Amino acid sequence: MESSLRRRLTEDRAQGMWRDLEPHALRDAVLLVDESLEIVDVGMALAANDTDRAQAWITAGKLRRPAREELDAWHEDPGHIFTILIVQPFVLAQETRLPSLPVEDPEGGATLEEIARFAAQRAEDKPDSTD
Repeated sequence: MESSLRRRLTEDRAQGMWRDLEPHALRDAVLLVDESLEIVDVGMALAANDTDRAQAWITAGKLRRPAREELDAWHEDPGHIFTILIVQPFVLAQETRLPSLPVEDPEGGATLEEIARFAAQRAEDKPDSTD
């Protein structure tokens, strides 16, 4: 059971932008997952109603609702990229840190769409170390 749930959650994990999360934030369903945690592990704990683990993460500030300042900043930059995992009734979100992009033309810059595609490809190429 646990391995099939892990497999399903791993497959359901997606890359998205703030504009994808904003409707869920409006209904107060978004939980931010600290970068030190694996989003699938958090999803599994929530799906299993493991309140002890969830409470430990909340107490440590590793699982939390977004602050008003973060919501405002992301609203101003709707292209901000996240790893997203839906575990009803919550939408887990983990900020995606963009790696340095190779720059061939210092006068030209990557568009948000190019950066998003690059980040999504990097996330897909990253092996899941929890399996």
